[in-house]
Amino acid sequence: MKKKKLSPLWLIPAVVIVALILWCIHFPLTRIAGFSKSVEPLHATVFFDQVPETPAITYATDDPEQLRELAEQLRSVRGRFMGWFSMITYNDDPLLHLIVTGNKGKNPYHLSLCADSDGYLYVQEGNTRLRAKDAALYDYLTELVAEGEREAARAKEEEMIGEKATAYLEKLIHARNFFEEADLTEGTVLTADGYDAEKTVMQYVVYKTEWLKEYHREKREDSSQQANVQINYLVKEIKVTDDHAALTIEEDGPGNMWGIYTVELIKVEDTWLVSSVEHGDIYSREGMVIHQYREKMPELYEQARAEIFSFGDTLSVQVTNVIKTETRVLPAEDNFEYEVYTVLPGAEIAVLHAAVEDTVESGPLGIWKVYSKDGTLQYLESGMPDIPITENINGIGAESVCILVFELYTGEA
Repeated sequence: MKKKKLSPLWLIPAVVIVALILWCIHFPLTRIAGFSKSVEPLHATVFFDQVPETPAITYATDDPEQLRELAEQLRSVRGRFMGWFSMITYNDDPLLHLIVTGNKGKNPYHLSLCADSDGYLYVQEGNTRLRAKDAALYDYLTELVAEGEREAARAKEEEMIGEKATAYLEKLIHARNFFEEADLTEGTVLTADGYDAEKTVMQYVVYKTEWLKEYHREKREDSSQQANVQINYLVKEIKVTDDHAALTIEEDGPGNMWGIYTVELIKVEDTWLVSSVEHGDIYSREGMVIHQYREKMPELYEQARAEIFSFGDTLSVQVTNVIKTETRVLPAEDNFEYEVYTVLPGAEIAVLHAAVEDTVESGPLGIWKVYSKDGTLQYLESGMPDIPITENINGIGAESVCILVFELYTGEA
């Protein structure tokens, strides 16, 4: 009897079935949810379902670089088909979730992924679910949650720093303007044991506040109504490093009670302390520096005087904080004589009189100018604002020749 030959066609369904089984066993985790390269992720959120009474820490990002990295991680994972109507079983341990939203062509896109406490990752489309165990992706997602926790801690610390800065600023202003009694050293570096750096900065703030307090008291006898004035403080900007914080705070009150303050704090033994306050001419960095020099050289500042320098009937200026005057000669310039004033930090030039001349191109211009070492110059006019003498100021003159030169003495030889 002749044996029947099996038709090779039976191999076709077998191959198809085997291929389907292999396909279902191991293929890209996100393929079932259509997370192809045509998807443009726009936002991602990673969070834990925490155990009861524990707040969830969420990490969310719109940053394109982070979204690209997350998409690459997702597309590299290969998972197994679990079938339909499958359920995730987990205990009370936190359950990790990832939600990605974006665009796929003209249509919105949404992907949800979760992971159980054993580190298995699941992605679902309708009732169809895939499962994978990928340590790299699981660690990556948990690190994002940890970053969210760090961001939450930073935000909480920034809020606390802002409250400390505004509370101190409010105390400072109420003491200065409304004569309220307050310990202005409390909450500052002045109370830190063994801390010396920049103490004079806060000492200056306290000193200047007390001085302004007495000044305002003399100008205004009745302050009862003023004490009830509502002033708002708004933190406009805050920058925090490990042990330093700088805040820009806006003061908003009635009338002229408005301004922008810069408040700095430093961390000393895990406690944030105010280290400086700056605001225009009231609490300026220059004023603080000058105060430091006054503490460093009190005898010289007591001896300093104001000098008036004149040149014919075309120039008359008053210079403050002068400790020495001398006449010097330039033999190479036909024995040209000029004056030299040695001054202390904080010295200023007050222009009592300065002649001007008419120019065709620019109109009236001062004959006399203040020359600076960096090449800039400033024309002098009668009654103009006082000019601080800094290390950059060279002297006063005309035609690039100084007849009065300034030397700033800071205590160094």
